[in-house]
Amino acid sequence: MAIERLTVLNLEEAERLAGDPATAVISVTDPGVAALLAEGFGDVLRLAFHDIDDDTLALLEHAPNAPEPEVRPFSAAQARQLVSWADALAGAARPMRLAVHCHAGISRSSAIAWFLHRRHGAALQWQAHFAPNRRVLRLLAEAGGMPLTLPGP
Repeated sequence: MAIERLTVLNLEEAERLAGDPATAVISVTDPGVAALLAEGFGDVLRLAFHDIDDDTLALLEHAPNAPEPEVRPFSAAQARQLVSWADALAGAARPMRLAVHCHAGISRSSAIAWFLHRRHGAALQWQAHFAPNRRVLRLLAEAGGMPLTLPGP
């Protein structure tokens, strides 16, 4: 296991991190937004998608007379990309820390961190305010060939 520890951050916290070659970052932003990350991280994966779950997406798609929403949810292709990237990181010879951030550090990033914690056994300090996006969890579980496991007691 090369991923030693997972840390969930919000955008402001991620932008304050100093670049560190022993830390990789998964940067999750809304489309059209880019986190201003420091140089020098071991690796950075940037993903852009809105914080929307399957239930809300279904409501938007079936709402009568609703304008076409400009919503980009997390996709199966992004899930495969993330799983492949994280598996390569976990298979590296040297141990890495992994910081995962989204705008608020509550939904998208906690879902990704929970999945990677379950997949690679990396340490994760779970916070009571985390509310993982279930669409992100579901698509990551499918991409990783794992059962969907939700955090909780």
